[in-house]
Amino acid sequence: MTNTIYIPKDKQYSKSILKVWEINDHSDISKETILPHGQIALVFNLSEEKHTIQLGKNKTTLQKCSIIGFNNEPIQIDFLSRKKLFGIHIRPSAFRQVFGYFAGEFTDKITDLTLLNSLYSEAWEN
Repeated sequence: MTNTIYIPKDKQYSKSILKVWEINDHSDISKETILPHGQIALVFNLSEEKHTIQLGKNKTTLQKCSIIGFNNEPIQIDFLSRKKLFGIHIRPSAFRQVFGYFAGEFTDKITDLTLLNSLYSEAWEN
């Protein structure tokens, strides 16, 4: 299992990005719980598998790129097998500049990035 976390020190990046992380895991761990942390994140599922993610009573599939907003309850992820994820935790002001939405609009939500703009889906086309 490989877990990498990067916290930008350069002001040019740290004013927008809180941290960047990657998980590349072949272990048998099938569930992970993420506690509320007061940050908004873009999570890229680089695995071929469709992992299940649940926030409160809402259960969905972790998309190729999901926005995970501020959450008041723990998030449960059920991994089918190999997990390869990449995440970027973004400051709320930077989120608005990049996506045109207030970060608070995603509170207690897990949103497929392509629902914001269908052009994002082109990033996943082969």
